[in-house]
Amino acid sequence: MYKAICLFLLFAVHTVHSDETTMIITSDDYSLSTLPTSFPQVFIFDDGGNLVHRKIGTERGLKQAFKNTVTIQNADVIKGKLLMLFDEEPRFSDYESTLVFITDFQDEYCPPCVNQNKINKAVLKSLKNKKIRSVTIRRKFLGSRTLEIL
Repeated sequence: MYKAICLFLLFAVHTVHSDETTMIITSDDYSLSTLPTSFPQVFIFDDGGNLVHRKIGTERGLKQAFKNTVTIQNADVIKGKLLMLFDEEPRFSDYESTLVFITDFQDEYCPPCVNQNKINKAVLKSLKNKKIRSVTIRRKFLGSRTLEIL
């Protein structure tokens, strides 16, 4: 019994202090935010909660984007829309940076999202000396789907 309790506490502590979070948002809830429906989307916040980077589409220069220190244009409006997806506002001050990655729930519908996820993991691994929180928001589409190939 003692081992089971210790194992549970170890798992619970690890979960609470994890630097990676995945959220699943339905397409109906996502649409309320009025954020663009194009994926992937990448956002970077500094420790003060200032939005310092945003990219719609694959962000190949992600590592360089973590060096941004100036807030982007319309940052408060975009931040407000993004925070509508969270149950409670993240504590940005707990980390040097917070990476928010919006992707599709099903990878097969968004090959660029798969590529961006690989980029995110590689960049976070290379920046392991920095305290970066990673939040992945996966939009789960409800109903029928129409694909547009560009």
